[in-house]
Amino acid sequence: MGIETILALAEAYISFALQHPGLYEATLMPVNPLQSDVQKAGETIVPLTMKAFEPYQLREVERIHIVRGLRSNLHGMVDLYHKGGFQLPIAMEESYLMAG
Repeated sequence: MGIETILALAEAYISFALQHPGLYEATLMPVNPLQSDVQKAGETIVPLTMKAFEPYQLREVERIHIVRGLRSNLHGMVDLYHKGGFQLPIAMEESYLMAG
């Protein structure tokens, strides 16, 4: 665990969002409480992501803030990509991999 896990999560997030844009957009919608299977699946994502930050010995609330920040950052990259915001001849993947 550690930075390798976090980078793998980032890569999986962006790859999924770019390969499945419609499905990705659907994941951003609030879950219907009547769809318990979808709600149950969604409830596993945050704890899984928080687990990636366990080696850093942060309090749970700190990990929640970091997970929110990571998600916001990755979503912003995906959104900007879809809107043509990355016109420089440098791959978007290089930008998020620079953290490692």
